[in-house]
Amino acid sequence: MSEKIKKYMKMILASLGTVIIVIVCMYHSSCHITPEGIVLLTDSYSCPKIGEYKVDGQEITVYFTKPVACEECFVVEASEDKGISSIENLLQSEKKIKVSAEFDEKMNSVSYRLASKTIIGKKYELYSVVRDEKGSSLSFALPFLGENDHFAGVVISEINEAYSKKDDMCEYIELYVYSGGNLFGLELISASDGKKFELPAVEVDKGEYIVVHLRKDVENKNQISELDNNLNLSRAVGSVNGARDIWIKNTDSCLSSSADIILLNNKAKNKITDCLMYCKKEYADSNDNWKSETLIQASRQCVELELWSGEGKPSDAVFSTERKSISNISRKNISSITSENLPLNNSKCWTGTTRSKMSPGRANRW
Repeated sequence: MSEKIKKYMKMILASLGTVIIVIVCMYHSSCHITPEGIVLLTDSYSCPKIGEYKVDGQEITVYFTKPVACEECFVVEASEDKGISSIENLLQSEKKIKVSAEFDEKMNSVSYRLASKTIIGKKYELYSVVRDEKGSSLSFALPFLGENDHFAGVVISEINEAYSKKDDMCEYIELYVYSGGNLFGLELISASDGKKFELPAVEVDKGEYIVVHLRKDVENKNQISELDNNLNLSRAVGSVNGARDIWIKNTDSCLSSSADIILLNNKAKNKITDCLMYCKKEYADSNDNWKSETLIQASRQCVELELWSGEGKPSDAVFSTERKSISNISRKNISSITSENLPLNNSKCWTGTTRSKMSPGRANRW
């Protein structure tokens, strides 16, 4: 522990008496409950402890091991300077968001309600001091992220699972926006290996195409994520002027070339909203079901949620009868998709395409 933090701890200890200081190290978005990630800087068996907490919009509920009374609480914007600790941020911050606190005796919990709205996806920290009946205090810092209260309506519209170092072309998933909103809290999942690709906090408009490039070369300065209204910033191979490019910080291979199920998941609501099942023709011919349990579970979820019609077997997936591999797949019914009408999704709505007919960031063609 640095001498600077020790100094701040001594200051707080001197002012509060018996104190335990806790920093909850992980940021969480809406409705996520966790008892993990708590680092104790000092410890005392007599002090109240945090069991778990949840963040739901403008309200944060913290569960304690014993009844407590809140003596102080407020929220500050988290420092972007990684060298500044939570304690330093507390002491240095000039802009504080007012917070009210209400104790629930039955649950041994305190509900903290923010007086003003947070910015979507921005990092914040809740600071609070609570005291139990015997006078022992707990001082803690709890990081959280600003809630997304208006999600964009998006669907998967095209994928490319092929990677070419020679051509500087990486895997991508294209999304079509059928209703405007914010992407924060949405993620793309490759069920074949479980890799997740979180989308950034960015406002998108109805009718936009978004190309999510699944690899990023740190040395390629032309791979620029377009997070505002300028959609001509990215100059790397695969970028399209007028379409939104998002580059994921990843250097590993992704998306299976033989069989995969791509999921669009609303992480905040824990709800899958769209999917794409694909495999090679030979895979479907030789397998009555998916080879891995993760693919079986993903297909079952998609069918149960009525996101994919049929039984969800490889024979129901998208594949090409002309080629053994389908590196590029496009959706054919984009023009009929609206917020009021999400048409049936199945293999007939998609087609395997050649590289010459790839259309990242543009209306699909065949």
